[in-house]
Amino acid sequence: MKMKTRLSAFVAATSLAAGIAVVGATAADAASFSFKCVNNGGAGGKDKYIMSYANGHRAGRAYWAGNPQYGAPGDAMTAGDSLSDGWYAEAHLSTGRHISTRGLKAPANTKWATGNLPEGHKYTLQLRMRRGTSIVYSPGCTVTA
Repeated sequence: MKMKTRLSAFVAATSLAAGIAVVGATAADAASFSFKCVNNGGAGGKDKYIMSYANGHRAGRAYWAGNPQYGAPGDAMTAGDSLSDGWYAEAHLSTGRHISTRGLKAPANTKWATGNLPEGHKYTLQLRMRRGTSIVYSPGCTVTA
């Protein structure tokens, strides 16, 4: 039991150093995810997304739309899950807004979580990959309303 505790502490410490937080995840869980924050341009360059990769495959995403265009509302986010692997994706905004693919069959996208925010203000978007009690957090990605 002590070895498992030490291994979990080591994985959590090294993951935090890499910008990924791990809660209740095993070493294999933590090692399988990587994250990338991408500026997707959009109206005024405000659209961004965080993509998670599991063993090199697109696993989940959190998408931010800063301004309305192409059918996407402004100040809105959505989450997506690409793999039928038991993990689901959650998009979280620093305002407390969140949305999840939990209960949806992959591949799946959520509806938009919307709400007007003060123009030009910056927020933090985060993607969380979850399975049971395991959670792997992406680094924060700065988005603008």
